[in-house]
Amino acid sequence: MSKPGKFCTPCKLAHNESNPATNWCPSCQESLCCKCNGCHKVQTSTKSHQLNSIEEVQMLQSVALSINVMCDKHNMKLDCFCSFHNEPCCVQCISRNHPDCRPPISSLENIVKNSKQSSTVKKLEESLCSVVETLDILKQQNNENIKKQRQKLESEVKEFRKSIISCLDVFEKRLFESIEKSSDRCKNELTEKYNELEALTVQCTGIRDNLSNMKQFASDLQMFLGTRSLQKRLDSIGSSISGIGERLGNYNIKFTRDLDIKHVESFMEEFAETHIICENHYDSKFSQAQTWTAKSRKDQRRISAKGGKSASVRGEKRKSLETDSERVFNPKFRVTETTRFSSTTKLTLQQKFVTESTDYININGCTILSNGELVLTEYENKCLVVYQSDGVKSRTIKLFDNPWDVCEVANKTVALHFPVRSTIQVIEISSSNPKVMDSFSTSDGICTSITYNDPNLIVAIQKVGFQIFDLKGKLVKKIEMKKFHDAKYIAFHSSRLFYTDWKKNEVVCCNLEQRIYWKFKRSDLKYPSGVSVDYEGKISLLSELLQAIF
Repeated sequence: MSKPGKFCTPCKLAHNESNPATNWCPSCQESLCCKCNGCHKVQTSTKSHQLNSIEEVQMLQSVALSINVMCDKHNMKLDCFCSFHNEPCCVQCISRNHPDCRPPISSLENIVKNSKQSSTVKKLEESLCSVVETLDILKQQNNENIKKQRQKLESEVKEFRKSIISCLDVFEKRLFESIEKSSDRCKNELTEKYNELEALTVQCTGIRDNLSNMKQFASDLQMFLGTRSLQKRLDSIGSSISGIGERLGNYNIKFTRDLDIKHVESFMEEFAETHIICENHYDSKFSQAQTWTAKSRKDQRRISAKGGKSASVRGEKRKSLETDSERVFNPKFRVTETTRFSSTTKLTLQQKFVTESTDYININGCTILSNGELVLTEYENKCLVVYQSDGVKSRTIKLFDNPWDVCEVANKTVALHFPVRSTIQVIEISSSNPKVMDSFSTSDGICTSITYNDPNLIVAIQKVGFQIFDLKGKLVKKIEMKKFHDAKYIAFHSSRLFYTDWKKNEVVCCNLEQRIYWKFKRSDLKYPSGVSVDYEGKISLLSELLQAIF
């Protein structure tokens, strides 16, 4: 539908006059002045047309003004309606595109007559009201739900506080009891030694009395000789005191763990974090709104024909689109995924290792030694880099070729492989000058990863499987895996071997007898790379594409 102009269309076309337009004919798509408006109402071909004032037309929204009543292909007025294809058409469209359509072509004027009072419009209005009402209810429900959850959580915090105070009271009582028991035990152990000290105290008292009497009644010679005798007795008591003092020791009563509030604070910080989990819910009102909109879409495909009969759309393409739409809006449509792995593990950063170089560094392997040092393989620079446990760089060890993976085999001794040379070396790395203990090749193919299971090395061989070597390079066993292509990294724990197949996007668990226990795949696990197993058998995976840990 074109927009009405300011000037009369017939006057402009016939006489090139710019007469102000007062009315608009939506059927002819023309603006009319007062004179042409009167002619329009009396002509046989146009007297049935509904005329609107320019002010009324301007009140229409842009969506109504954008409706085109002319054929897009032939630029002719849409006069007919094909019930089979459910579309309006012009005269040329009928002859070219609808010659054999059944039911027959109807007049569009009869089809749209009284369309403003049709049931379709009423149902559309009802559907619109229902959707608006649903939106208001959803907002209200969510706000009320948030308010209730807040009140619930605040109540839980208050109850939790009471429980903490109660626990602290019990904790304080138990601490006092523990202190009392420890001090009583120390006193009991010292009672016998205190008796010996008491006997020495009595002897000292006797010496002091004798010395006082001698000062009053003894002669100078007696005083001289008696003093020497008393001194010997006092020296003997002093020796006894030293021996008892060593046996007494120095008791130090303390807690096995410091009563530091920081321990409690770090523990409470975990509770201070709140997590928002959004769960989809579909109540009756929301389902009702979906029913209204779906029903409206179907009703819009039914247009009342002359004689009270209805013509429905039979196009297969439209039917398929309807099916897809209902599938999307169906609340029961869900995609579930089962996995053995958990992605809820919380990681805590313990140490950062800052490299000295600002250039690109290709680190492909790492291992933590028994003494806490971290060993990294730098592929491009052909070296090992060793860091202390505090993150400070300790030393750089130059190698003969590009290393890939590394593992510890003994104290300050590692095994690493060089894929380009198909070589494995066992190196002592206590200093910057490495000592090569043994070196041997993997002749069956390229070694892609390496791990240690005392006393042997387990290596992954591309397109073959796994091979087991002792530290001298003697081949102990070959494990040829069926449909095996590549293992990016491997780990060994409790007689089970874990490896990542980065091309198949899966993690495999097997034993050394070619038996596969399980394979793990997940939609968001792309190009799995590193794999590690801790002492409890928990597996950690690294995805290169997502840069995530599973």
